[in-house]
Amino acid sequence: MLAGQSDKVFFLNSINFQIRDFKTNDKLATESFNHKKMKYPFNTLEDHTVNHYAIQLGLYAYMLELQGYVCTGLFIDHYEKPIEVKYYKEMIEEAMKIREIELSLS
Repeated sequence: MLAGQSDKVFFLNSINFQIRDFKTNDKLATESFNHKKMKYPFNTLEDHTVNHYAIQLGLYAYMLELQGYVCTGLFIDHYEKPIEVKYYKEMIEEAMKIREIELSLS
């Protein structure tokens, strides 16, 4: 089971949507210490705050896409400036497959 809640989902029409999440952190890290990478299936991504939020927003988008909607953008709205983040859909799909396998084995 997945659960989560974004701050704002904007429907541009009856199918297309964008997700915006408001963050008030002092600073949003865009680099990891020593360029440390995340664990599989996100192992090509640096392990920093913006990528963590990108995966979080991507999971929200993934859940909506399972219902037939189409994601056209993911954004972190930070007080310094908004940041458009990449939708790592293939990595999220792989993570979901791994999770399904883990659940079937338990």
